[in-house]
Order: sequence, then structure tokens, then C-alpha cells
Amino acid sequence: MCFHHRLVFACGHYTWLSTIARPCPVETAFTKGQSNIGCSKMWSSGFCTLKINEKKCETCGEKEAKTARQAAEIRKRIGELRGLVEKITSASSSSSSSLGKISSSGSSRSSSSASSLRMTKEQLIEAGVVFDDEYEAQLEEFSPISSPTGSSFFSEP
Repeated sequence: MCFHHRLVFACGHYTWLSTIARPCPVETAFTKGQSNIGCSKMWSSGFCTLKINEKKCETCGEKEAKTARQAAEIRKRIGELRGLVEKITSASSSSSSSLGKISSSGSSRSSSSASSLRMTKEQLIEAGVVFDDEYEAQLEEFSPISSPTGSSFFSEP
């Protein structure tokens, strides 16, 4: 059993180096040409191991780079969604300003109901909301029903 040099990465994975630190008698006989079979057992000790704390192995480095790219894409999409929410909020506040001011407690100063503060589809389209026509067609299959509290639910026909 030969002792080989080993390289341990920061992620904990390791790789064997091509150099032999301490060859066994079988390997020594093979390198001198006295035997046709070399040693097939690879061992390592702390004296033959080099640890790198700054670098990860190739596989972990690729996974980390992929995760970083995906996180950057998600951050970008979240930023876009926040901008869209701001557009919707500003469009909603401009439509509600004509109906009456809303106080800080959330109650309306005018006699308009909360349902009149909802945005129409045209206002949402102006704000930049994209609608899925197939999803809307599925929603139209359901008819609204009223609950005892007055809110509406969708039920299947």
C-alpha cells in the first residue's frame, strides 16, 4: 500500500495527486522493472495531505456559480415586480383620489364603498399588468356566490 499525496479543498472534497509520497515494496519492484504488477492501493496520511482553504473543488465551484446566477436573476425579477406593484399602487391611488381621500386609519372620507376603489382591467393594463386570457376563461367558468358575511366566493357551476 503506497502513500500518495492528496489535495483537500475548502468544500471537503479531495483529489489524489499523481505523485507517490512513499512507495511500498510492490511499487518499488514495479518501478525497477522486477515485477509486472504495481500497487493498486492508495493511502494518504496527514503528512502527505495538502489542504486548501481558499478554493472549492471544480464541481462545487460550478454549483456555487450557478446558484449565484439564479439568485441574481431572482433579485432582478423581484425588483421588476416591485416596480410593477408601485405602478399599480400609483394607478390605484390616482383612481381613488377622484372617489375620495382615504384616511390613515383606512376608512374612506367619502360615501364610496370599498368595491368602487377596485381597479378596472383597463386601469391595470395601463399600469403594466399582463393578463393571461386562458386563466381568465377558466375563472369565467365559476359563478360568484355570496357568503353570510357578504363576501363573495367562487363555486363550480
